[in-house]
Amino acid sequence: ICCAGNIGTGYFNRAPYQLRTLLGNMIDRLYGQRKVCCDRLPSFARAAVQSVPDGELLHVIAYAAEARGMCVSMEDSVTLCDLELKFKLADKRKVRNVVLAPDCRKLDFSVQNNTVVINLPRMDGYALIKIIYQ
Repeated sequence: ICCAGNIGTGYFNRAPYQLRTLLGNMIDRLYGQRKVCCDRLPSFARAAVQSVPDGELLHVIAYAAEARGMCVSMEDSVTLCDLELKFKLADKRKVRNVVLAPDCRKLDFSVQNNTVVINLPRMDGYALIKIIYQ
């Protein structure tokens, strides 16, 4: 993939949504399907994956960023409801269960085309989801 523009500097200076979309499309083209996908996740939310011996941890965070002088503050949590998270499985692993940590509350999930589709009914700023393999 070749790009004749300065995407990073352009996004840093002016933050147009189109440059972020373009960069995301380029990454998708290079690496294929993303490990985690959620169509309804706000642009400021983040998801990270952590491997553990019996599965994977999916950290989802949603805090509203607010500029304060030269800093960006992350104080206000955002409540998100009825999220459908898609998690790409590695090596055709079999999923035994999906729970919301730390209380181990079971979450509804299904497996379609080597992807776990997880239904998260509500999160207040942060959710820790554990995907447990067989």
